[in-house]
Amino acid sequence: MLGNRRPELLRPPESDSGFSLIEMLIAIVVLTVGLVSIVGLLSYVSRANADSNITSVLATTVQAQMDQLKSATWTVNSCDPALQVGGSLTSNAAGYYTTINGTPAGNLVIRWQVAQGGTADYRFLTLNVSQATYSRDFPNGMTVSTILLRQ
Repeated sequence: MLGNRRPELLRPPESDSGFSLIEMLIAIVVLTVGLVSIVGLLSYVSRANADSNITSVLATTVQAQMDQLKSATWTVNSCDPALQVGGSLTSNAAGYYTTINGTPAGNLVIRWQVAQGGTADYRFLTLNVSQATYSRDFPNGMTVSTILLRQ
């Protein structure tokens, strides 16, 4: 039966199959560069997502406050105190600011300023919403302006 064995099975292989050490090192370097790139991309996407969420909260808040002020009464005979000429976008002027606590963007400060238009029939309303604590990404918050016409 020994004579029946095939001779190629008894001979040692002429070349080893598999990866050499240099091939393994190159593969490790390529994988490491790819993983570092993915981690950097994930960090960027995470930051962009957080900024997008904050922008959304600021925009929703400023729009809600703008709608509230636009629905306030301003006629020839009466004017809501919040629509009187005055206010400040940088400091808390009495009657021209409000705060909202506990939003996903943190505590918010909403300030508005009303300026007289070219005639007595319209006014300029500028609204600013910003985070109560300083934000590196949104240091000035979000500002929106509109024109109010007397009813």
